Amino acid sequence: MSENQRLKDALDYLKSIGEINAWIDIGDKISADKNRIAYLTKEDGGILKGKETAILKISYPDINWDWVTSGLGEMLTEDNNMVREGEAEYSLREQKIFKILAGTSQLPEGEQLSMLREEFMKLQGERNKLADKISGVIDQLDNTSFWDMLKGK
Repeated sequence: MSENQRLKDALDYLKSIGEINAWIDIGDKISADKNRIAYLTKEDGGILKGKETAILKISYPDINWDWVTSGLGEMLTEDNNMVREGEAEYSLREQKIFKILAGTSQLPEGEQLSMLREEFMKLQGERNKLADKISGVIDQLDNTSFWDMLKGK
């Protein structure tokens, strides 16, 4: 697979998780116009410059930019692969929620609202469970004498 194809795959991944809306969005990060991005993503096109790669590594740490430029390793960084095997959905979701709250999300507004509603409902459920536990502890304390509490009974 060529570097150009690996770059397209990486950009498609960034699009799929809402980091960018279109490939051209990385142009702002690396100070490249749409022609440069088109050239980089064209089969047998140009290759990323060292400075461009360095900026992309900082801007999009989920991507293994060494893989993009060399083909060695996996597309996603090692940390991201570990998260993807265990708590992938939750971890990516959490990142998306933070971006929505920070006002930097590229996701469509309807999808942002849906995610925030789901997160609100989840937090409301956790709050209710915690309130039930606290209520149970209070009931237990009401039924225990002060002396028994000090003894640890």
